Amino acid sequence: MPEYSYSCDPQNGGCGYFFTVFQRVSEYKELKRCPECKKHKLIRDLSSDNISCSVKVSDGAKTLGHLAELNSSRLSGDQKDRLKKHHNAYRENKDELPVKGERIKKSKTKPWYKTNNDVQGMTPTQQKNYIRTGKKNG
Repeated sequence: MPEYSYSCDPQNGGCGYFFTVFQRVSEYKELKRCPECKKHKLIRDLSSDNISCSVKVSDGAKTLGHLAELNSSRLSGDQKDRLKKHHNAYRENKDELPVKGERIKKSKTKPWYKTNNDVQGMTPTQQKNYIRTGKKNG
């Protein structure tokens, strides 16, 4: 369980009382009221917090790097090749990414919302006819 440190802020009228609380991460709720002076002047003292994580491994691994090396040494050659291929799969898909320095080509067809821009060049009568029939002169 993590250890959270609090102090009653003497600069804001608190008593300066310092204490620590052990709480589960799932049950964490920041305290507001000092247990000594009962004022709402508590501040979290992050420099004194002792939050750590440990991994229990029987093979002598002490860090995550050691644990990763142990796990990779247990893999067969086929498994290592499959993981390496999966990890580097994005490098093999050169069709999706443009080559360095190459610009993406624009399509020559207009999008659907720009195909009928000639409405603004029509007379009011032509616009009414176009809305009614879908043709300029109709």
